[in-house]
Amino acid sequence: MKDAVTGEKSLVDDFAAFLLRMFEYGEPDRVIRQRKEVFFVMCGTLVAAYPDVCVMTESQYLLLVQECKVHHSYLFTNCLIALS
Repeated sequence: MKDAVTGEKSLVDDFAAFLLRMFEYGEPDRVIRQRKEVFFVMCGTLVAAYPDVCVMTESQYLLLVQECKVHHSYLFTNCLIALS
């Protein structure tokens, strides 16, 4: 996905995945994935989400990371949202 302001691919997702790998969050039975469609039940309904980075096992999602993609003309900061 390209940054709406600069037109460049965001490096925030790659950096988050790099940090998770550096601290061995993906070892030995967990996997770190980028831009993977994930499905889960919310309020009794099966929903799909597209987190930028996720840490998962075969049967569950342990951590979902989503970059805040809202840019204002007066504020050019990136934020990172992580849920576990």
